[in-house]
Amino acid sequence: MNYKPKHTSFLSSLINFDKSSHLSDLEFDVEEILEEAQIHGIIPLIYKRFCDSQTQINGDFYQRIFNGVKNRNLSGAICTSLIHKETFELLNKLNANKIRYIVLKGFALAHDTYSNPHLRPSVDIDIMIEEKDIERAKEIFLQNEYHNIKEWEPKEVHLQFTYSKTIAKNITCHLDIHRLISNDHEVSNLLPFNEIYSNHAIINAGNTWFKSISRPYAFIHACIHFLRHKYRKEMVRLIWLYDLVAIAEKMTIAERDELISIVKRKSISNIIIQAIDDTSENFQSEHLNALRNIMQHLPVARKLNYLLDDNKNGLQRFIRQMQATKKISSAVTLLVETLFPPKEQIYLKYGKINNKLLWLYYTKRLAKGILKWLRT
Repeated sequence: MNYKPKHTSFLSSLINFDKSSHLSDLEFDVEEILEEAQIHGIIPLIYKRFCDSQTQINGDFYQRIFNGVKNRNLSGAICTSLIHKETFELLNKLNANKIRYIVLKGFALAHDTYSNPHLRPSVDIDIMIEEKDIERAKEIFLQNEYHNIKEWEPKEVHLQFTYSKTIAKNITCHLDIHRLISNDHEVSNLLPFNEIYSNHAIINAGNTWFKSISRPYAFIHACIHFLRHKYRKEMVRLIWLYDLVAIAEKMTIAERDELISIVKRKSISNIIIQAIDDTSENFQSEHLNALRNIMQHLPVARKLNYLLDDNKNGLQRFIRQMQATKKISSAVTLLVETLFPPKEQIYLKYGKINNKLLWLYYTKRLAKGILKWLRT
């Protein structure tokens, strides 16, 4: 899917509550707008903007949007509350077992940068765990009725795997367990676990606490995460862009200075500037503008420049991944997992098949990959 969906400008204007940009001459399908807002994770933000606005909602069109957002926000808040309650219980057990972990992305931001955690819904809970503690963490997940939905755990081709648990009817808690901060080896080399962990923040939430990525690193991670999805022409959710606004507005002066220091040291100002520019197309923020003005005077290296390149080539991505691996054994594992993943991955893609026919599906997969490469 293209990274800029059909109603992006309309949805962002709802959050900004800027009716002048609503293009009222155009016909919009209310249900379609609500569905896209749900996918983009911005239902709670839109509802809050409607409630905070002092102006009366005029017209049947906006009234139907408000009613739809109100209903979805209520059900979403219930779902978020249940998932967060379950996650807190699990994090308490990780704390009790002295697991070295860092909570990333939505859940961490919800409890640190948003005024109410329900304003930042998450599709899954992202937790980065130090390699030596992963097996102990998995034991905790299994003891608490979580299961690996893919039935295998890649080591190099994907640096994360997912454990899930149904906690209520139609509500599932998905844990994305990260070995490193990104599936992109180049990014993981740039932001290694020990560096993130040594600068982590402690977030107190009610009767519990958890270790979270700090705001400066969260800002950098959010920029890179967004650009990786854009670079791969995958879906970009508006909430990811709004996260940058939320973090920038919440950062203290000391945190802002730390962010500038990290960006300068790693020479990635061009990455930050691009993410801010893309965000500014949808959300205006004085804090983001101030950061951009500083960033444009910082040094730039070629690190991660491929995130700014529109020429996408799967083979080039694979070669870059191979080059970024630090060990020969890791490169070999990456090659094997890419070309010949375990049968469980074949089952996920093609369904359960006779084991005697597996070779046919491996051949089909390899042939499709070669054809895709030739086309690009």
